[in-house]
Amino acid sequence: MRDRSRGAGRAVFLVAVMLLSVVAMGVGFAGSAAANHGSNVIVVDDDFTTTNATHKTSIQAALDSAPKDATIEVRSGEYNESISFSSDDNGTTLTSVDGPGAATINASSLAVKLRNDHIRNVTIDGFEIKTEDSSSSIVATGSGQVSNLTLVNNTIVSGSGSSANNSAFLITVSHNLSLINNSVTTSSSGDGINIGVSGDPTVTNAVIKSNEFNVGDEALKIQGVMDVTITDNNFSGYGDAAAEFADTGNVTGDIDIQNNQFRGGSAGILIYNESTGDASTTAEKATFTISSNDFDDNTRHVRDDTDGIDTANVLSNNEFDGATVITSSGTIQSTIYGTVQDAINTAGDGDTISVAPGTY
Repeated sequence: MRDRSRGAGRAVFLVAVMLLSVVAMGVGFAGSAAANHGSNVIVVDDDFTTTNATHKTSIQAALDSAPKDATIEVRSGEYNESISFSSDDNGTTLTSVDGPGAATINASSLAVKLRNDHIRNVTIDGFEIKTEDSSSSIVATGSGQVSNLTLVNNTIVSGSGSSANNSAFLITVSHNLSLINNSVTTSSSGDGINIGVSGDPTVTNAVIKSNEFNVGDEALKIQGVMDVTITDNNFSGYGDAAAEFADTGNVTGDIDIQNNQFRGGSAGILIYNESTGDASTTAEKATFTISSNDFDDNTRHVRDDTDGIDTANVLSNNEFDGATVITSSGTIQSTIYGTVQDAINTAGDGDTISVAPGTY
């Protein structure tokens, strides 16, 4: 009779050896870059002791070596560097793989730069992004267009330096811009997000949704744009305006402002021509839809120097902690005041001041 026990024992021994080999290999991955994550996935960890094509210790090194349509997974830690995207990085998704805020990009100046040489399909997800001087944390400027840029789940902090007074995020030329679920904070003199430039629209189809703004000056400054959706955002602490539309003759298309909270500033929504201060040279006006917003504790909830909005419609389709308007020569003026005194200071002889129910 054949002895089957020795064969069975040998099989058990081989299985045990194989298991030990797998365990040993796994231990080898922990502190090195030996694991293979595929050519389109690059892992960044400043604790790696060795690097290769898919494992880097800095974000910029990953961008420099990434193929198009790559995913760069950045592990938790503080990365003291300024990073720059170019058209070679089209299709890149840069993500804080351990969760929102786990990875920080901390630069002395200009933490994230997108060189506008026709960058397309870039997503930045889940980082704390901050600068220490007066520069912006994220900048996309130049002659080329950035298309399909998405910033989601980021904390953007600008102006931790004593002289800081710039925008946390500045973008001048873009198509299909999405800013979703970010937190934006600046110094007492800094703007939050500055979109577009004076002149013909250079930014089209911008979606600004579910963000938190706590800034010193303007939370959103928008000029030279076509078609903007601003919805479900929380604006607070702004010194000047929460949503400012400047050079309004070049803000065109559909401007939808819905389901936002505007609290505690000089003006919730400000619409004006920055060059002239009035609408005398406005060649084309956008169509503003302002509804289902909550305005609270603003000196002026809505200020429109171009007479482009329907004040009565805005009054009836939004919530105000108190609202005062001026009627002049039978026409309701395009400003909704948060204080009675401000309306009195502005009204002229023969004007009528209407005060909505509320505590002032």
